[in-house]
Parts: sequence; C-alpha cells; structure tokens
Amino acid sequence: MLIPDRLVMHTNQAVPSTELTIPGDQVWREFQTFAWTSATLTLLWGIVAVTLAWQLRGKKYQLWPRLKVYAVSWNVFHVIILMLLSGLLVIPCLFAIDWPKDWALGRFLIAAGIEVLLFVAVPVWVFAIPLYQLGWNWRRWREDVMLGWLMWIVSWVVTVTAWQLAVRLWPAEEHVLLRELREAPNWFNSFAFTVTAILLVPLAEEALFRGLIQRKMMKEPFWADLTMLVALLAAIVQGYGATSWGPLLFLVTAGPGYLAFEWVSWRMLPRPGLARAVYATSLIFAALHADAWPAPIPLFFFSLGLGILAARTQSLLGPLLIHAAFNACTVLAVFMQQTAGH
Repeated sequence: MLIPDRLVMHTNQAVPSTELTIPGDQVWREFQTFAWTSATLTLLWGIVAVTLAWQLRGKKYQLWPRLKVYAVSWNVFHVIILMLLSGLLVIPCLFAIDWPKDWALGRFLIAAGIEVLLFVAVPVWVFAIPLYQLGWNWRRWREDVMLGWLMWIVSWVVTVTAWQLAVRLWPAEEHVLLRELREAPNWFNSFAFTVTAILLVPLAEEALFRGLIQRKMMKEPFWADLTMLVALLAAIVQGYGATSWGPLLFLVTAGPGYLAFEWVSWRMLPRPGLARAVYATSLIFAALHADAWPAPIPLFFFSLGLGILAARTQSLLGPLLIHAAFNACTVLAVFMQQTAGH
C-alpha cells in the first residue's frame, strides 16, 4: 500500500508500540514456513521456465536482452498528481467507515483497487500514454518469464539475507494487515488479504515505481539526484531527537550507496543515469514501506532487482511476476502458520 500503514490503525484506539513487535521465536518460525513456500513456488516456476525454454529450442532468442530505452511521454507532475489523488481517495477509504473486525481488510482491498485504477488505467485512458512506454509489453513474454525466474532466485536470496541480518539488529514489527488478519481470521478477511497482496498491490506498485517513476528518472536523471538530496536532508532532520538509529542509519548510508551502485552495476546498466534511476526508485519504494521496520532494508534490495530487470527488459512482466510471487509466499506462509495454530 502506498499510504504508510502506520496511519492505518483503529480509529477508536491506538496500538501500543510494544504490541507491534514480533517475538524472535515467531520470526524464526515464520521464516522457516516462508522458506518452504518459496522453495515450492521456485520449483513450480522452474518447471514453467524449462517448458518455455523447450518450446523455444532451435529458435533464435536472447534471454538477457540488449538495453533499449523507449520514449517517455509524461512528466513528473503527472506522477505527483496521481500520488496526490491516491492519498485523497485512499485515506477516506481507510478512515471514513468504521469497519467491523470481520470485514476490516475490505478497506485495503478497495484502497488497492483504487491505486490500480490510478496507476494502471489513468495513464493509459486519461493521459493517453502508449502501453509499451509504461512497460506493458508482452512481445518477449516467454523470455521474460524465464529471466524472471532466474532473477527471482537471486532477489530472494539477497532479500532474505538482508532481512535476516536486519532482524538481528532490530526487533521486527508486524504489518497492520497481518495483525488484523490474525485478530479476525475469517473467510472474507482471508480473501481480501490474498487478492490485495498477490494481485492488486503488485499491479499498482509496479505500474507506479517501475513503470512511471523509474522510467522518468531514466530519461531525466536530475529527478534521481533530487530524490537522493531529499533523502539526505530527511536523514539530517530525523537525526534531531531520534529515538531509533535504524532508519537514520538507513538513510545516511543511502548516499554513498548511490555512488557505489552506479559503479558496481555499469555492465548491467550501462546507460548514463540508469543505475541512479533504479537506486533512487528503490529508495522511494523502501521509504513508502516503512510501516513495519526493518522491512524497508530488505525491500530496498528487493526493489533493486526488480528495477534492474525492468530496465533491461523494458517490460513490467518479470518484475510483476517476482513481486506477486514474493507476496504469494508470504500469504501462504501466513495461512500455514494459522493452520498450525501459531
């Protein structure tokens, strides 16, 4: 969700901060379950990838495509308008109605649906942006599915490693969706949670971050540089009176990482400014998921993988599949934990 979920609390009472953290033994159990679901999905996706490779045997194709950059027919104000509209429409959806617990996750379902319309439909229908410019390009879908599987494995390893290191330094906070599902685990909340996490959120977020924001920064790296400047200023401001050094450290290290990433990734992203666009977009992606610390740290590295894949393929298919797969593993892990009685 693009609205920070720390705002999405029960309107009647606030949740004490001590109730937001997850016990260490529960974190380990959830990780084990998540690993099993991820292994299963990786195997199934691998079977599909091998089948597609068999279909393409004898044909000339390029799994890792040459870097092409399409035109961008929108400006940064289009993106700002869409994000402002998202806030104006989603916040009332989340707060205007006092949803009963048995239907509480319905508001996330509706909010995510609004974001899909804003970030997927409006750019095409209202702004008249060609589909291929936004990354809705299925010309080489077989190669993208196969390459997406390989990038999924790499992204999973890097993201999970970053998560394991992060939770050893800071107590993990529970996401508001998981908490509300745990409090009222009925069929409707389970349905809303599943559709929101696996379908709607990946569609909305990939359309916004990899489709609109990253592509604009690719064409105009100035906006990537400005994003990093704002992040560093935010680190300075947050440093005064900060009660936790984790978010501050994350922002401060982002600056040197910005310069280092362009040097490290120049073979994969040789176009000037492209690596900066991927990095700055990932920083925004992580910042807007800061509702459950230390989730922004692994999600930042996760977003880097999605950004690299989107930049090379000029398609959102691979990133969308990886994003949906990652969320699907989480959803399955949650339901397995519920079934086990944890």
